[in-house]
Amino acid sequence: MVCERRLDPPRHQQHHYCALKVSRLYREGSDDTAYLAWCYLNGTKSVPTTAMVNASAPCFAAPAPGRYQGRLFSNNRHTKVAASNTITVP
Repeated sequence: MVCERRLDPPRHQQHHYCALKVSRLYREGSDDTAYLAWCYLNGTKSVPTTAMVNASAPCFAAPAPGRYQGRLFSNNRHTKVAASNTITVP
């Protein structure tokens, strides 16, 4: 779970937003539903029990030489919030 604080401009109040973030590995150019591996940002396939401030995804490696991309999704669904540059594995 990743949480952030946002300021609500009309009322100038802070709100906390939390969302479950999932990291997935893809072959370059593949559809968002065709992932090769995945994990939550705690590095496991178990839902985090606490909010995370910093995270990495050491839970997967490229299965073979090729061109890959990491993608970050929100709320354990197919809502993509970020994608890496292409990663080339020789």
